[in-house]
Amino acid sequence: GNPALRPINMQLVIGGSPSFPLVLTTAPTAAYSQNLTQSGVMSIRFSGAGFITRTVPAVNLSWNTIVNVTLPNGDADGSGEVDAADIDDIIARFGQITGGGTYTVAADCDGSGEIDAADIDIAIAEFGQVND
Repeated sequence: GNPALRPINMQLVIGGSPSFPLVLTTAPTAAYSQNLTQSGVMSIRFSGAGFITRTVPAVNLSWNTIVNVTLPNGDADGSGEVDAADIDDIIARFGQITGGGTYTVAADCDGSGEIDAADIDIAIAEFGQVND
């Protein structure tokens, strides 16, 4: 699907205090880049509608730092856990076209623009994942 429909938030966590989220615009490959003025060692938290939040600890951020992170998908209800409620939510929205708000976008796990069986499959595959 189109990753631009599912923006990712990035927060720098310095001394336990998160910064305001920066919205990352993803490329068709789901890669991103962000120019930052901050440098030094910090954690970086990634989140987005339908994704499980992941924090990459102790990143030495400099002008050319590359951070790889995979966000588990399938948290359709935004609870921070992929569970039976997410599968129920996707089934309840089955056939809807993406664009009806945050929860519709979150239930479209594959970003295809429609909530369908592939989205149920993704939630089942990620079942049990929780925010860190």
